[in-house]
Amino acid sequence: RTAEPSTAKKPAAAPPPPEAAPARAAPVDPLETEVGAPPPATAPPLPAPAKEYLPALDIARVCGSVHVALGHLLEVDAVHSAYFFGWGFTWVPWFLMLSGYVLTHTRLQWADPSTSREGPLRYVATRLASIYPMYAAGLLLTLAYRLALRMSIPNWYEMGAQALLLQAWVPQITEHGLLRTTHLWFISCLPLYWALHGVLCRRLVLRIASLRAASLVLVLLALPPWLLYFLPLSNYSADGRPWYSRQWGSVDGENDIGVIFLKHHPLAYLHVFVFGMVLARWRDLLKLERRARPRLFVSACAGCCNVGATAGYAALLVVFLAPPLRPLAH
Repeated sequence: RTAEPSTAKKPAAAPPPPEAAPARAAPVDPLETEVGAPPPATAPPLPAPAKEYLPALDIARVCGSVHVALGHLLEVDAVHSAYFFGWGFTWVPWFLMLSGYVLTHTRLQWADPSTSREGPLRYVATRLASIYPMYAAGLLLTLAYRLALRMSIPNWYEMGAQALLLQAWVPQITEHGLLRTTHLWFISCLPLYWALHGVLCRRLVLRIASLRAASLVLVLLALPPWLLYFLPLSNYSADGRPWYSRQWGSVDGENDIGVIFLKHHPLAYLHVFVFGMVLARWRDLLKLERRARPRLFVSACAGCCNVGATAGYAALLVVFLAPPLRPLAH
């Protein structure tokens, strides 16, 4: 018996699934995009935080600059002989400290302060571009003035050292040159400090991780000038005069060379520049620890930060006006 062919119909194949409709793009607000520009694929980056501006420094700069100018005018008898004017030179180290503070304060606001945006040479060149043209113009005008009046001019190597900002490095020529004033050594110090700024930030400043450590470093950096009080016979020379008592421009002996080195050499003021750098780090750490864990030490530091500058400037003003308070080392 043979089986009859089955008359049952096979189930029909399932129809293919319909293609998925393409997803519709989210509507773009025409007010938020430029005409004809495709919509942004990602969210725009957040704006960089605004840089903190310190207006109080401008007031201090003006006061310090005027006082320095009055001190130079006093040396040439161009102003009234007032005791206050004679202290103008004390602002010059303050400006060195301020340079370290401002540069470090700006760097600490970067997203990554440990990386340098430019090499040391370019960093120095960028800053010299803002001061050297005026400096060179002053030297040329002074040279032309001396030549026109048939006055004596310095040796070629002294003028060359001034042109290259090297006069403060050689004590024998520091107090000589076209302009016989002390403010030129200040400019001669800056290129070295600017070149070392990036290394000092990475190797020293950014490694200070607490407010206490920053305070200790500031104390240590403020100690070198006071060491002269503890050295035997450091305040007087062999003939009984103070060791710093000498004639301007004299380089006759070791005492003259040593005084010029301590008063004008860049290495003698490196700790002042570093003090300003660490002070900027101290203020940055103070803001962080004040928000995180306010303690007695942090509160005391905050109080010093609020009234310390005012009290310090007031104390300086009293010293500048009262001869009996003249420091022993001056």
